[in-house]
Amino acid sequence: MEYKKFVKGERVVAVILDFIFYQIAITISSLFAVPFFGWQAFMEFTWNGEVGGIGEFTEELIGYMILSAIISLILGIFYYVYVPYKKDGKTLGKVILRIKVVDDIGQNPPFKVHFIRSIAMWGTYLLTPITFVILFNPFAYTVLSGVIGFAMFMLTLIAFLMILFRQDERGLHDLIANTYVVDDRYDPDLKAVEAATQAKDWAQLEDGEDDDFMKDYDKDDPWSK
Repeated sequence: MEYKKFVKGERVVAVILDFIFYQIAITISSLFAVPFFGWQAFMEFTWNGEVGGIGEFTEELIGYMILSAIISLILGIFYYVYVPYKKDGKTLGKVILRIKVVDDIGQNPPFKVHFIRSIAMWGTYLLTPITFVILFNPFAYTVLSGVIGFAMFMLTLIAFLMILFRQDERGLHDLIANTYVVDDRYDPDLKAVEAATQAKDWAQLEDGEDDDFMKDYDKDDPWSK
């Protein structure tokens, strides 16, 4: 079975699609919190860059932010970790672009590996517990969230550049989790057969070279005379 070896273009498009799908899911799910905290909190959270400063974190807004962070974490783990774990290494974006995540032997990685490699969720893993800091110190929350946001931007940029310029197209998250992204027609069994065939040919070549060497050695060996 033939498959496309290089899929960096597909990876980029799949990442964009997955981000869009995930953000749509978060926006829709966030509406369920409106009855508890009101539309004002929803609008302030949606445009939190325009809230007006640290002093204007109202009780309703804080509650909405904490609940939204928890929802984002749950949805993110479901979409970026559980779905590819159950669906042969594929998110919806990867299904559309016909690519998938595999481990170093060509198999769908276990749940833990998907959890580790999901770089789109690294920031959420950290920001969700930090959101509770706002209950005690809004200023500390603002500083920590800003630092984490910048760090995640840089890590994501590094991973993106690695995918573009590394020969094996592996990003930082792939190296950490020891994973690859390949065409979904990739057949690990076929590759194993090809590898075994190459190993066999190599072994035969080595044996042949050894036989020729020993023949010449015996011919010139003074102890055989």
